[in-house]
Amino acid sequence: MALSKITRVDGTGSYTFEEYPSIPGGRSDLSLPLDFEAYRIEHKRNNVIIERTNIETKYWWNLFFRNISQAMIESLQVLAMEGKLYFYPDSSSPTYYVVYWISKFRAKYVRGGKYNLSVTLLQR
Repeated sequence: MALSKITRVDGTGSYTFEEYPSIPGGRSDLSLPLDFEAYRIEHKRNNVIIERTNIETKYWWNLFFRNISQAMIESLQVLAMEGKLYFYPDSSSPTYYVVYWISKFRAKYVRGGKYNLSVTLLQR
């Protein structure tokens, strides 16, 4: 299994993780989904269902990067400015999720010139 990666929707600006972020189980393919929600709308007339539709399905990824370099912070900062991204849990697999970076980009400086960063990705 390869490392996870994030790319722009047009396929450019690919960023492959240097190492797995700290997530439950230590592997991004085993941590999906953290939360899952499906919404169903039912249209009724005289208590008879005319149409039923699933309108939204969401996956959330809460990633925590610890002790990462300045170069990694800069790469992630550029991707965080995009409206929509592709998230590949396994970069060697063609399976991806269309995600939005919904957390504020707030890297925290730690000793030794490294940073900690918390990232929340939402599939919509």
